[in-house]
Amino acid sequence: MSTLAEKPEAPATVHDDEEIWVVHPIEGNVRRKLSTVIPYINGYSGSARGFFGASPVGQPAHVDQASYSLTVGATLQMTGTNSSPWGFSSQSAFDDLVTRVNELRADMIGVHKLLMAIRTALVNLGLIKGSA
Repeated sequence: MSTLAEKPEAPATVHDDEEIWVVHPIEGNVRRKLSTVIPYINGYSGSARGFFGASPVGQPAHVDQASYSLTVGATLQMTGTNSSPWGFSSQSAFDDLVTRVNELRADMIGVHKLLMAIRTALVNLGLIKGSA
């Protein structure tokens, strides 16, 4: 009988049909597809995870991780003018610009909250360092 040290090195790539030997509590030594073992190694859906030595954390369920839809509308179609003291062709053109700037500000606040939630999750999982 050969030992592991006498066996050749495994190829660098993994194939879905590869099998490993496992000790089953009832059946004894049996072969199992490698793809069926991976969920045990990675953990089941919803189980706590951690990377690079970080403490495992569970999947968060707070609202900051929700997707965000932008509210800013279509591109404004306005041109400047030299005839009015403010550079707008009309009062309504200026009002439209103010409305769009306020929409953009609200969108950026929402995107910022989502970005901070993503950053916090990545730091907590150990996937990014979080500081210099």
